[in-house]
Amino acid sequence: MKRKFLITVNGKSYEVEVEEITKGKQSKNISTSETSIVEQPVQQQVFSSPQPTPSISAQPKVPPNKEIQEKEEVVQAPMSGVIVDIKVKEGQAVRNGDLLLVLEAMKMENNILSPCGGVVKNISVTKGENVETDQPMIVISS
Repeated sequence: MKRKFLITVNGKSYEVEVEEITKGKQSKNISTSETSIVEQPVQQQVFSSPQPTPSISAQPKVPPNKEIQEKEEVVQAPMSGVIVDIKVKEGQAVRNGDLLLVLEAMKMENNILSPCGGVVKNISVTKGENVETDQPMIVISS
């Protein structure tokens, strides 16, 4: 069975016709000249970079006459970028690891996760806003 492909290399287009003869060996007709190619196993290398972790600064709130102390976590931007989506609302309960918002940086979307369980006390960014590294974005009260 012959299959045709159109391949572009350095701005030049080539029509390639491929026919499987036997497993591991193929004959290719490129621009009317025939070439035999023997397939060799290729070792794949996969590169990945770790997801950036949001910077967190703990700001304990000490009420004067309360037995139970409330703790606040401020979620800061791990890098400069644009807020693509905000997944929580003020007053919403969140758990450790819940998705808070999506930050786009260098054409990559980064999920910003909750560092703790609690209630979203304040959201200081809006969708489409440009943020800078370490800029406070969300306050979670636990």
